Amino acid sequence: MKTKHKLQQIAHKVIAIEIESLNLLRQNITEELAVVVTNLFRCKGRLIVTGVGKSSFVGRKIVATFNSIGKSSTFLHAADAIHGDIGMIMEEDMVLIISKSGETPELKVLIPLLKAQKVHTIGMVSEKSSYLSQAVDFFLYTPYMSEADPYNLVPTSSVISQMAMGDAMAMIFVELSDFSKEEFAKYHPGGMIGKQLYLRVEDLIGDRPVLALNSNLKEIVIEISSKRLGAAVVIEDGKIMGIITDGDLRRAMMKTSLEHSVMKAKDIMNTQPKVIQITAMVTEALVVMKKYNITQLLVLNREEYVGILHLHDVLKEGFL
Repeated sequence: MKTKHKLQQIAHKVIAIEIESLNLLRQNITEELAVVVTNLFRCKGRLIVTGVGKSSFVGRKIVATFNSIGKSSTFLHAADAIHGDIGMIMEEDMVLIISKSGETPELKVLIPLLKAQKVHTIGMVSEKSSYLSQAVDFFLYTPYMSEADPYNLVPTSSVISQMAMGDAMAMIFVELSDFSKEEFAKYHPGGMIGKQLYLRVEDLIGDRPVLALNSNLKEIVIEISSKRLGAAVVIEDGKIMGIITDGDLRRAMMKTSLEHSVMKAKDIMNTQPKVIQITAMVTEALVVMKKYNITQLLVLNREEYVGILHLHDVLKEGFL
């Protein structure tokens, strides 16, 4: 039985080998990558990605990434393509073919078929002198130092290089298209990404606890407790005068200089509460809360106090 330390060393070695492969990939990035993505940007059709084996899984990830940044993309397994599905490829499409060796039999059958359809092809290959690298219109070299297993067989570093090249392609495409976070939001309406891009303060706003300047201790406790937001806002003639949090209340109760029976809201309140507009993004509110180490924000609709946003409600939505 190998020790935990020995197993940990294996993990370190794997990651070190993969980092070396990424450094090698970076050293071999040429202007060809910019040419490829520029042509892809100008392409009026779709990006069709194909491959076999582990490369097919990389292809699916690249398709998902490009779809998320607004470039219509689809994955077509090379084996399916040569058994009838090649009919889905249109002349205006571009085809990205991913292969470690560049000698896969299915790809050797597929490429002449693509040439017959006059489709532009991109080869993402780890071997410069392979069949695929010579047969495609554009060649993206994805070198790697070695696979991370002891026998240099298991697709590990080679896959990492392919994934990184796909990400590089996507980020160049973003730069060319001036892709905005608002456009990104259109393609990510659900999940945590969607919440970060769409969710506004008005979607999570809590109750509107209110106190007067002369509210006594009992009224303060009742208002804070009943609204369950840990705070209440002091209002005078429609104007915000301050905020009292449950922390402010506890600190005031501990002061011997204040007689509890005559304690008023104006004696306890913080006169500089932190506020946020109702139309602000929840992510903006979270930044303010973290900056000032607070759990409540007064929510305003322009100048009007409309409620309180509590940190707990933000955390319930999965924000950290």
